Amino acid sequence: MNIRWSLFLGAIALVLLGWLATNGGNEPTVPAPVQGDPSFWGNNMLTVVYDPTGKLHYKLVSTKVKYYAENGNTDFSQPLMTLYSAEGIPIWMVQAKDAVLTKDKMLYLKGDVEVNSLTPDSQLEKLETTQATINLTTQDITSDTKVTVYGANFTSVGLKMRGNLRNRTAELQEQVKSYYEIKKP
Repeated sequence: MNIRWSLFLGAIALVLLGWLATNGGNEPTVPAPVQGDPSFWGNNMLTVVYDPTGKLHYKLVSTKVKYYAENGNTDFSQPLMTLYSAEGIPIWMVQAKDAVLTKDKMLYLKGDVEVNSLTPDSQLEKLETTQATINLTTQDITSDTKVTVYGANFTSVGLKMRGNLRNRTAELQEQVKSYYEIKKP
């Protein structure tokens, strides 16, 4: 009885080894990505980008990041970006509720967009709007929604804006109103 039991178990082992050698040893198949799903994602991410000469261009911190290989877009939740000058000095802090970075280096910001100057000598201190677009190559910034600009002793509001962060300029357009404060010495 003991020999029969051993033969029976040996036969089962041979069948399993044969099955593993022919079918079971194959690499597991990875399901095809579902269209619209991100290719990869992460939480609490830090992205650091350098210019072609190796100087720091910008840092971007985000609570959630999703990258879509189909179109090359990257979605950011609660992005906080620091832009650097050609000399490597932090010059702007940009934040919003959400942002999309396209493969052509356009950053589309949505929800409570705030751009703050980090340099003490800047006449342009802060921009606030609900949507803005930044070309990360040229640092051109545009907005087609109401924008409030805060500066040294002034506040201006307009319905659209065009500007350049590198040059520290902002031009408000359509129904512009400015308020000046003269400080007593």
